[in-house]
Amino acid sequence: MTDTPELVEVRLLGLPIPLREQSTEHGEELMREMTLIAQQLTDGDGPDLPARLVQLVSDVRTNFGVFTEGANAAMDAAAEQGIAVIDEIVYRVPAATGAFCAHLVDIIDETDEFCRAGQHLLTLASPPEVLAYQHWILGEFVRQTAGEPAIAWPDFQRATR
Repeated sequence: MTDTPELVEVRLLGLPIPLREQSTEHGEELMREMTLIAQQLTDGDGPDLPARLVQLVSDVRTNFGVFTEGANAAMDAAAEQGIAVIDEIVYRVPAATGAFCAHLVDIIDETDEFCRAGQHLLTLASPPEVLAYQHWILGEFVRQTAGEPAIAWPDFQRATR
């Protein structure tokens, strides 16, 4: 008999679709650059890169892709229809997803530092509103898998201003 992980419900409330689209575009740009860097490393052309950036490239390629697989059809449809906010999106995820999302927050923040430094990455750092959005979403997975209640995007914004 195979043990299946306990699934936890994570609810994203008041999800801003235009900000999701902006975050997705920025993430795709960064992933393209990270893919190029990873290819350089495979080809042996990246020895001058800081070891930590090399590790971040590996972590993002291994972990971030898994997290974003199977984009939510409701959010994609809302974006196509020009809907600005989805009241609620519900995920059912293993409880261990919270620790993974906490790790992703660290990766995002550290990668943004490399972007701001402008020395090894060409991609610009996340705009402040995109970074806040990413922290909110990932934070919701961390918090709710730990048993805490959902915090809607507008409430998160008010609390972090």
